[in-house]
Amino acid sequence: MLDESICEVREVGLTGEREIREALMKRVKIYNYIPPGVADAYAEAIMKEYHAAKK
Repeated sequence: MLDESICEVREVGLTGEREIREALMKRVKIYNYIPPGVADAYAEAIMKEYHAAKK
């Protein structure tokens, strides 16, 4: 559901990196368990996918 989450966040029109990251993580956590100890690394990976999908 990552592709769908990315599309949903883009449709909202957020511009700040922090806001985008929080919105993506909120959606991704619905479908995936993310242990607290790896949440930052997971968020970084999701942000890379978010920016790569723009291209």
